[in-house]
Amino acid sequence: MRPCTRLALTAVAAATTVVAGAMTAPPAPAADTAVVTIVVAPGGADRDAGDAGHPVASLARAQEMARAVSGEADVVVQLAGGVYHLAAPLVFTGADSGRNGHTVTWQAMPGATPLVSGLDTPDSFCLDVAGNLYIGVNGGLSIFNSQGKRIKQIPIIGAAGSCTTSGVTNCGFGGEDGKTLYITQWTTLWKIDNMPIPGLDWTIGNQRAKCE
Repeated sequence: MRPCTRLALTAVAAATTVVAGAMTAPPAPAADTAVVTIVVAPGGADRDAGDAGHPVASLARAQEMARAVSGEADVVVQLAGGVYHLAAPLVFTGADSGRNGHTVTWQAMPGATPLVSGLDTPDSFCLDVAGNLYIGVNGGLSIFNSQGKRIKQIPIIGAAGSCTTSGVTNCGFGGEDGKTLYITQWTTLWKIDNMPIPGLDWTIGNQRAKCE
């Protein structure tokens, strides 16, 4: 989904009036309209304030914050570069248009290229010796048994203490006993020791390697 941008341009013209040879002063300009800026970044946290130093992580949280103040000020939602994985469809309604003459603008930060990714897009997989399939999805790993039934979800916990909205980029088993599960997430490597079932071994020529 491409960011939705609404631009509001206001032109203010000052005029002078000459009455009986006397010039009256132009009216005082109106006070500047208050602007609230909400900053979003994939590495942010939804419990933060949404300013430049403490961005929120999800588009849904930014939308919620924008709706809360759009009746009192103009709102600018700035998106940092990176991939935004949606946990649910992001729906815009009349509540996102601003109220009381105010505007709401969604835009990329200068020079940034934000990308919005759909729901639970699989990215990477590996197998254990029982035939269970581990698939990287939005927010963690989904484990499916050999009959195709999802039997477990392994959430990836972000620094803020909540399930991250960034997708898993790869996964694989390793370690001496094959029971260490490695998970990558963009620039982060996660490790889960002592998995109950070891990963499946692959034999390539004379080399024996884990699925990693």
